[in-house]
Amino acid sequence: MSAASSVAPAPAAYLVVRCFNARCGASASFDPQTLFGPRRTQWPSEAAAGRRFRCRCGAREAHASYAAHPPQGDGEGLYLFG
Repeated sequence: MSAASSVAPAPAAYLVVRCFNARCGASASFDPQTLFGPRRTQWPSEAAAGRRFRCRCGAREAHASYAAHPPQGDGEGLYLFG
């Protein structure tokens, strides 16, 4: 087995979550397959996903979307909850 074949492929889509607090701006991207399973029907809709994350600033609402490539950003500060 070569080293290249042991590397997991990049996700087909990324769940991108940005804090809804205008003064914060934290964002993070996640592999939705890892969090919610391999079928897209199991992934949350963009509207529903926004209430499932909590930001490091304390905000409980986030803007969620799906993207083909991960965004540039710090990648920290938003955490899945409940």
